Amino acid sequence: MPIAAEDQVHMIVTIFEHSSAHAGKAYSLLGPKEYTYPEACAEISNILGHDIIYEKTSLEAFRK
Repeated sequence: MPIAAEDQVHMIVTIFEHSSAHAGKAYSLLGPKEYTYPEACAEISNILGHDIIYEKTSLEAFRK
């Protein structure tokens, strides 16, 4: 799951302030565990106390 925007800002500001130390590096702006969509929905379901179901759809169906 993505990390909070506030945490991203802190990281980005640190990189800008100390750019030479971060030159050529890449950072993943994700939390400690990367979830698949079904896993994320299951986790959100547990938190909210009701089912959230991931349903894969085509790009065309999404556009409609």
